Amino acid sequence: MFPLRRLSSSPLANPGRHTKPGGYIELAEASMGINCDDGTATGSALENHVNMFQKALGIAELVFPTGDMLKELAKDAGFVNVEVHYIKQPWGSWPKDPNMKKLGQIMEMVAVTGIEVYPTQPLAQLPSLYDD
Repeated sequence: MFPLRRLSSSPLANPGRHTKPGGYIELAEASMGINCDDGTATGSALENHVNMFQKALGIAELVFPTGDMLKELAKDAGFVNVEVHYIKQPWGSWPKDPNMKKLGQIMEMVAVTGIEVYPTQPLAQLPSLYDD
């Protein structure tokens, strides 16, 4: 998960450097949004934190890539048959399904540090966000 300052700095800007004709690439990116099936995240401190981070990225003219954005970049670079697959990614060990539980545990470990570290620089550089 890396904000892109310039889309042209993406590996997709020069696909011949990374693949040859007939080659393929796979990209994975996590959504920056907080999506919750039961609505329990709505209005939470976590949702507020993520919203402020997204606002800071916008002010700093940084872009957090989405599946749709990566799809367009791939098409613009000349890739064909571009597909985007969205999957749910739980946070924490609450899922009953063993695979989703394991994924949730891993995501929780990543989130414990990432949720604090990723927004630090954009938020620190934009103290006016706290005035709202």
